[in-house]
Amino acid sequence: MEISWNNEKDEAKQRQFPGLSFELVATEILEGRFTYGFKKSNKSEKVIIVELPWNGERKYPIQVAFVIDKELSESGEIRIFLKTFFPNRYLK
Repeated sequence: MEISWNNEKDEAKQRQFPGLSFELVATEILEGRFTYGFKKSNKSEKVIIVELPWNGERKYPIQVAFVIDKELSESGEIRIFLKTFFPNRYLK
């Protein structure tokens, strides 16, 4: 699986949520450490939940929106583009 994101958006999210980044989110996804997923009202966008250390807690639920690229990578792998993430206290 190939995972990518917008670097400018990542920098903005890191300022907004210190200690979190798309790189940390991608690592959790690649390691298979996500809880569940669901589709948003925008049918091409999906959401999963990963748990990362944040805000003084060992595991904090982080909601991650992404889209799956319709074309496979050159090596034949699925490509995912991370759109945004944010801590979600309602999922604690």
